[in-house]
Amino acid sequence: MDDKKDVIDGSVDDTIFLLRGENFDENKKKLLNELKDNKRRFIISTYQTTGVGQNLQFPIPSNLEPIHINSFPKHSDMDINGIYLDSPTNLLVSIFESNLKDDDFIKYIFQLEFLRENGAFSLNTFKSKLDEAFHRYIGRYKPKRKAEDFISLYNTGAYSLFLNKIIIQAIGRICRTNMKAPTIHILADASIRKHLTRFSIPEDVIPVREYTALLELAGESTKQSEDLIEAQNRASNNSNQSSAHIRRQLKTPWTPKTIKEWQNLRE
Repeated sequence: MDDKKDVIDGSVDDTIFLLRGENFDENKKKLLNELKDNKRRFIISTYQTTGVGQNLQFPIPSNLEPIHINSFPKHSDMDINGIYLDSPTNLLVSIFESNLKDDDFIKYIFQLEFLRENGAFSLNTFKSKLDEAFHRYIGRYKPKRKAEDFISLYNTGAYSLFLNKIIIQAIGRICRTNMKAPTIHILADASIRKHLTRFSIPEDVIPVREYTALLELAGESTKQSEDLIEAQNRASNNSNQSSAHIRRQLKTPWTPKTIKEWQNLRE
């Protein structure tokens, strides 16, 4: 490094800062004070630890002149100038652990139901995944025979939306002020690219520029074709529910209320 500005003062132990749940408030205060003194820090943390409600902006060092990015009054704090987005893990319960806990098993069932209600997959796929979960829960292996058995929950539109939510929240941690370093570095694991290309921001949402730049780099959205599949799954789900309601009604005694519901249903 011939250029002195590329030299990091201090030891590696000081430069790499581990921000975790243990003694979080104390460590966070120490970190922000060091950033205020214009010390370079490479922060290692998790999506959950620095999630919603955690702000990492720090007082502007006296020898820095950050960029004022809008017409609002200047903040006294500035944002961190970069972030690396690893591929989020453990968003869905893994049923392939050796000992599947009761709470995790129940949570997995709720996740399956949530995905089905959102049209992520068909009823047949839901039954296949539910059957597999019960096999795993009692310690048995279910061989894969049908097409539904090979469908991954991680390749659904609903999962991509969930992952984008986590990514947006993470980028939001470095977008809290209008005072920025001249260059903002956004690095991301290549494996999240397919989830970014499946996502498009709703028109009524104003995204931060860093996230917009990440989406543009990922490429064009392929969400339109997936929207059609999800709409078909939701329509099929609604049809199945309506059919089940009609069958239940035909097996129960008629009342003035149910007669009126039946007439309305026919219309």
